[in-house]
Amino acid sequence: YIIYGASRIPPGVTLAIEPGVVVKFASHASLYVDGILTAEGTDAHPIIFTSLNDDTYGGDTNGNASSITPAAGDWTGIRINENGSLLAHTRFRYAGYAVVLDDTYFASLRVENAAISITHSIFEHSLRFGMFLVNTEGDITQNTFQDNTESGAYIQDGDIVFSNNISQRNRYGLTLFSIGESHEMTIEENTFMDNREDAITVTLARPSFSQNTAQGNGTNGIRFSIHAFAEDYLLTKDLPYIFAYGAAVDEGATLTLEAGTVIKFVDGGLFSARGRLISSGTAENPVIFTSLHDDDYGGDTNGNATTTTPAAGDWYSLTFLATAENSTLTHTKIRYGGSKFVWVPSGAVRIQDTDITLDHVTVEQNYLIGLYLSNSASVILNSTIRDHTTPVLGFYGGLFLTGEALPTIATTTFSQNLTHIFKEGGADYVDGGGNVFGE
Repeated sequence: YIIYGASRIPPGVTLAIEPGVVVKFASHASLYVDGILTAEGTDAHPIIFTSLNDDTYGGDTNGNASSITPAAGDWTGIRINENGSLLAHTRFRYAGYAVVLDDTYFASLRVENAAISITHSIFEHSLRFGMFLVNTEGDITQNTFQDNTESGAYIQDGDIVFSNNISQRNRYGLTLFSIGESHEMTIEENTFMDNREDAITVTLARPSFSQNTAQGNGTNGIRFSIHAFAEDYLLTKDLPYIFAYGAAVDEGATLTLEAGTVIKFVDGGLFSARGRLISSGTAENPVIFTSLHDDDYGGDTNGNATTTTPAAGDWYSLTFLATAENSTLTHTKIRYGGSKFVWVPSGAVRIQDTDITLDHVTVEQNYLIGLYLSNSASVILNSTIRDHTTPVLGFYGGLFLTGEALPTIATTTFSQNLTHIFKEGGADYVDGGGNVFGE
């Protein structure tokens, strides 16, 4: 079957496509679904949506042998605007052309303000996105997104379960975005392979993640870009989370980190806690804050093997501001922070004008200062502050106290720091006993 121009399924009409049917689209052709599209193929007989130039399915339909070969963007795509469509065992190829006066495609399949089920389907060779969902509800399960110029799949808002899919050889494996109210996006048991940039990228959305895997991507992690957590949110143990510039938890919100969560910072990256941060590690599964170059935790997240190695000062700081009171770090490790890219020493953990609790925390191998407290009566228990030996100025080290800082420190070990505790002005600490000061 060949579709020319902009075809349409009107409201109240269902188009059912049988297994094994091949639908080819002429140049820039499209299909609007204002009714219902039911395309249920089988594993042996999938339904094909492809370019008229594609001879792989249905033969040489345009009768030109191989003088013209199919390419991404040959046709526009299918757009579904109403509830009830079902796609199973379908294959979308060579779409993604953007109409000059209508930029609402950019994908082989676009679904907007509708509920849908998509299973066992393949989206490939799109000029932009394999699949583009906006305010959509439904299950996207056991599909493959491959060889698309942008993301394999793009999800904006909506209540979606995206599970057991494979996304490979795209620019991004999966893009998640939100501009409206909170939605439930569940991203679980997916595989991301050989995508040129991030396995997953997130902007403003609040998805839940579990049991995803990634290998061979530009970065094998979940990147949060310029991201403020404005509502209570739980980050679960999954792929490493990559924090870029400007990540923060807003005042009045609580960000909780599950045991085993790994957070890695891009060079110069930082995180500001204006709200409450709860890092809930355990002895067996600590929470990690570290450099993107650190392969000891979360594996080779930047995908460059040993081309780069972590160093003190790779990222800036984990900063707690005045409104971050009652934050807690438990069984947490902070490594390779304290940025060497700024003139003013920062500290990998920076606590200003607020009080938090650190229990079984390891602060290690940071630049100039491991832990910086200003006007803070925080409590530091059962912790380790070590390996702050950057040979600059000669007196910064493990713990820097300034202003009216007066923390309580107990059963904490200091070792291999240029200076274990540096006190500026009238700052001091309360010795709770059991502290050890090594070499």
